Amino acid sequence: MKRNFWATFVLTLLLACGQLQAQTLKIDAYTKCQVALIEKSEIGKDPYGWWSIWHKKKKNNDYKSTPCTFKGLAPGIYTVVVYNPAASAGNDKSDGVILKEIVVGKKFNLKAYYEKSDFKDWNCLSCPWLYIYNGQCFKKQTEVLKDVVGRANKTTTSFIIDPKTIIDGQLRIKIQEEKDEITHLDQLQVRINGKVYLPNKQGELLNQNDDQYLKLKKGESIEVSFNLPKNLQASDKIVLESTGFYIPDAQFLEAVYQKYLMTDK
Repeated sequence: MKRNFWATFVLTLLLACGQLQAQTLKIDAYTKCQVALIEKSEIGKDPYGWWSIWHKKKKNNDYKSTPCTFKGLAPGIYTVVVYNPAASAGNDKSDGVILKEIVVGKKFNLKAYYEKSDFKDWNCLSCPWLYIYNGQCFKKQTEVLKDVVGRANKTTTSFIIDPKTIIDGQLRIKIQEEKDEITHLDQLQVRINGKVYLPNKQGELLNQNDDQYLKLKKGESIEVSFNLPKNLQASDKIVLESTGFYIPDAQFLEAVYQKYLMTDK
């Protein structure tokens, strides 16, 4: 017991005197942000590099919220991702991200505070976008298959449809790929109070979850319609379900990384 006490006491003195330094990283920002650490060894094991590693960490809540501290870091090269989730706007623009490379040695201690001006517009990659016809034009609504990177992560995402957009019992939508990636869309369906409705003839390829993909490259889109009941009420729950994934362009991802990498702080 005494030996443990004196060992702890000596270690505390050494740390206080600067003779030993814990590998510590402290991050704070002007607003509440999410912070993830990505080791270089992790990036090499993933087919889509830092981008999909980051999204996996987001999905698994493997991040910390500012202000935060990372202690006992193993020596190595890390990418720090500081992300402001509140900055993700519907107009596909944001001031939501900082990328920073750090090298952790045997002695490492870094404290950083980021102002709003340090963040850059995060308008580099996106999931495919959903447009809904309102009687006059297709209006941009939301991303579908958000953060679903690669076939291994194939899943179904949902979006609640406003009953007002269903005109004479018909829902018309458009799925459009707008970035340097390839959307792999397997199935689209509408679920109303538990009952499933499939696309009309032009969307037959998307009737089943069968690994038969409709692929959309940058600039490509598909329009699909659904015949739905005409007497829907505002209380009816109308959900569009989209199944698939997207694959980002590897060269573009590297260019994005270099573009957004912060080197001066």
